[in-house]
Amino acid sequence: PKLSLGRVNGCAVRLAPAARQMIIAEGIEDALTLQQELGVAAWAAAGAGMLQRMQLPEGATSIIIGADRDKAGEAAAQAMAERLAAEKRTVRIIRPLRGFKDFNGELQGKCA
Repeated sequence: PKLSLGRVNGCAVRLAPAARQMIIAEGIEDALTLQQELGVAAWAAAGAGMLQRMQLPEGATSIIIGADRDKAGEAAAQAMAERLAAEKRTVRIIRPLRGFKDFNGELQGKCA
C-alpha cells in the first residue's frame, strides 16, 4: 500500500520533463518501466482513480496511456483517452501482454 501526504488530485509524479509526446500510467513503477523501455517521457498518477484527473501541459499533444489490465485500469484509461481526445490531443492506449496485470509485472515476468 502507498500513502500520499497532501492533495494529489490533478497532480502527477513527473519522471521526466514535459514533452510533446508523453506516456502516462497510473503507477510510478509502470511509468518508469515504460519510460525505460520506450524512451519517452513518462508521468505517473497516484492510482487508477487519479489518472483521468492528471493535468498535462498544453505542449503535450501526443499521449500514450499505459493501462493496467484490470477493470479499474481499463476504465481509467478509457476515461482519460476520451478527455484527451476532447482536448484535441492524439491519444492511444497500450496494455501489457495478456497474463500480466501491468507493465512492471510484465518486465519482471510476474504473471497476474
